[in-house]
Amino acid sequence: MLTLIADLARRMAQGNPHLKDPLQSEAIVLIDEVDLHLHPFWQQCVLGDLMRTFPNAQFIVSTHSPQVLSTVKPEYIVHLSRQDGDIIAGPA
Repeated sequence: MLTLIADLARRMAQGNPHLKDPLQSEAIVLIDEVDLHLHPFWQQCVLGDLMRTFPNAQFIVSTHSPQVLSTVKPEYIVHLSRQDGDIIAGPA
C-alpha cells in the first residue's frame, strides 16, 4: 500500500509541477482489488486513508472484501453482475 501511495504522489507531482502541494491535485484513480494482500484491519482503513491523503482525487475501486465495503456509504457502491453475457450495474 505504501508503494501505491508513493506512486500516486509521484505522478501527481510530475503532472502538476506548478502546485505547491501536489497531493491536492484533482485526479481520477482506478484501483483493481484494493483489498488484495491487506490484513482485514488495513482493509477497513485503506479507502479513508487514501481519501484523506488525496482529498481532491476520486477513487474508483473494485473489491470483494466486506471489510472495504463496510467503510463506504451504500449509495456509493455499484454491484456489477453478468446476465446473458452482458454486464449489469446496479445498487448493492
